[in-house]
Amino acid sequence: MDLKDYKHTISDWALIFRNGLVDIPEKLDIHPDFLRDLSKIEFEETFRYLWHLFYQIYTDAAADPRLFGVSVDDIDNKIQGGPAGNILSHMKQLYLLFKSGDLQGGGLFVNTASIKKSHVKVLNTVLSYLSSYGFEYEGLDDGRVTSKVSNFIICYPDNPAVINVLYLVAKKAARIRPYIYSNNETGGNEYLFKTWNFRLIQGAFGEYEYNDTYIFFRDSLHKEEQKQFLDEFHKAMLARGYFIEHWPGRGPGHLSYFHKSIKEPYYFDVCEYNGHGMYVRLRIRNDEKCFDYIKNCPDRIKEEFKTSYYGCGNHESCKIPHKYTFEGVEVSKCACCGPGHEFEAHIEDIPHYINLVELSVKR
Repeated sequence: MDLKDYKHTISDWALIFRNGLVDIPEKLDIHPDFLRDLSKIEFEETFRYLWHLFYQIYTDAAADPRLFGVSVDDIDNKIQGGPAGNILSHMKQLYLLFKSGDLQGGGLFVNTASIKKSHVKVLNTVLSYLSSYGFEYEGLDDGRVTSKVSNFIICYPDNPAVINVLYLVAKKAARIRPYIYSNNETGGNEYLFKTWNFRLIQGAFGEYEYNDTYIFFRDSLHKEEQKQFLDEFHKAMLARGYFIEHWPGRGPGHLSYFHKSIKEPYYFDVCEYNGHGMYVRLRIRNDEKCFDYIKNCPDRIKEEFKTSYYGCGNHESCKIPHKYTFEGVEVSKCACCGPGHEFEAHIEDIPHYINLVELSVKR
């Protein structure tokens, strides 16, 4: 898998989102709103169990997408988002099921009319694969949701608390608005559910204090040195007057910084490639203005300026190539898919990242 590509197979996307599962801290705070029917021990054990269940579902989807409704013809297709057959859409369906249903006798009561607008064709595939993980159903028509089924019940006989915890977490996610897009629409709830974010259960049902994309991205990191870098970089960005837009970016593991307006291209982007490293991407307008400065930079920065990059993957036909010559090397950078300069993240290089961008935009 080319981790720096914008398009991946469904198997690769499953692994990327598996890596996006938020680590649960050793000491887990749980608000009393979630403990009305379960003890703290029952809820915590079940919450952790579901993290491992999600991890296994993503793992199995990566190993054999056919189990999740993906045709043989589509297995090797590279996509930028998630079509109906993608495990990510299925996990969204799981979220929609539990946010739309109601608890009844230890199971989840689902009215089919309430989910008519939620990809019902995918629903039977979702129910089919969930049955492999311990879920059972009452009220289906020969194991399927058909026009004859007005409602049905989802159960988890081995541990009814699974239904309770999924229900409460989905309901909580549905009640908050973690992201505000540039057109003032809201969204992002499903991401908090699909990444099984522990912050959902720290506050009351009507409360959520972590509606900052910075926190969302930081929670997705699994290495302490990456979190330290992000903290220092974010602090430096805010001190220089840059800001982030409250949206989840172009996918998991991205954080973009703007200067004057979100209507303009962002200048800095921090990204994490599926557990394989953190990178900083810079939008450098005029490379020639940076050449004198680069002479005093570490070799890893000099080498990046000698390396061509094709974010769009079109080495021969990139529509917006950014070309220059540095130390006798002809370089081409893709400028149609975001910033063309990409560096492995080093805390000590943060001042260089800022200076390179700001030097290049000076008239």
